[in-house]
Amino acid sequence: MQYFEESGLDYEALIQKIKHKYGDSVRIMNRRREMMGGFLGIGRKEGWRVFGYVVADSFGSSVPPVQNSAVSRPKHSDADVMSAIARLEKKLEGQSSLSDRRPESLKRIEQILEQNDFAPSYIRRIVSQLEAEISYENLQNWGYVVKRVREFIKNDIKIFTPAIREGICRIVILLGPTGVGKTTTVAKLAARSVKAGLRVKIITTDKYKIGADKQIEALAGIMNVPVVSVGDFENMSKQIRLWKPESDVIYVDTIGRSPKNPEEINAMRQVLLGCGESTEKYLTVSATTKISDLYEIFKQFEPFGYCSVICTKMDETSHSGNIVSALYNRNKSLAFLTTGQKIPANITEAAPDILLEYMEGMGAV
Repeated sequence: MQYFEESGLDYEALIQKIKHKYGDSVRIMNRRREMMGGFLGIGRKEGWRVFGYVVADSFGSSVPPVQNSAVSRPKHSDADVMSAIARLEKKLEGQSSLSDRRPESLKRIEQILEQNDFAPSYIRRIVSQLEAEISYENLQNWGYVVKRVREFIKNDIKIFTPAIREGICRIVILLGPTGVGKTTTVAKLAARSVKAGLRVKIITTDKYKIGADKQIEALAGIMNVPVVSVGDFENMSKQIRLWKPESDVIYVDTIGRSPKNPEEINAMRQVLLGCGESTEKYLTVSATTKISDLYEIFKQFEPFGYCSVICTKMDETSHSGNIVSALYNRNKSLAFLTTGQKIPANITEAAPDILLEYMEGMGAV
């Protein structure tokens, strides 16, 4: 007797496929829903897996009878047929129970990733990667599973290193929505550059903010860093041309804009065109932002062509899965992390191991 196992996305179409392949004399013994398709867990869809057998005209043979054949075939009793069916059912049940076995480690890692604010799609991809690359025996080893998941996550995090050419002035622009700490981050970056012996200038696009921002005032006074405010393309272009020959780096602090307001975003783009083409644009986001909002922010600021991301307020969260998920989803790199208000102490170059420190239940084993 011939038995089969077939799968497909649509149940009715799957049945037609089975009948076309095996004939009309088929019996379905078991069916179940499962996720299938996609690549590394991405784009998977729910489908059907079907187990069954082909009713044989002669015991042990599922070949359809030849019309008008003179070949005689031995006959078997109903008891023989039922016995064969029972053996098949037992075998199919064994296959089904084996494929349904799911190590507890996978359920546990799903829960931990969810608690660390990873996106559902990212979690599915990591679990699928575990299933594809790790043996069933090793999936029983919790320490090994955690080690591999840490490796998967680290490999997903791209770190940005700017290309610094001697004698060429860098123009570094910080973008982002209101309230993520762009001005404080500009102050930290500028202080680092001054400490490194570079000639630093600061331009802000919000003429009302400079007088009220004590950190920028302190930076300008104590470290002798010039600060000016411009509000349009012409003045931006003029200031860049004036300062560029005498500077190693010019930081541009942009006014916070709502990613949901395309008119404000476009107005800011027009101002920043005055900086010229050779610029480094960084999207600044807060580590406390929920994953769905991060997706929207990354998308809405895409027209600026930002080269990397700066993540602020890492000291205000215990979970970094939202940041990792958004970076992976939008194929972006990470440049800096900030962890407080102190200038320039609370800023560091990004590294995968630092993000892993902000994940509960994911400590190195």
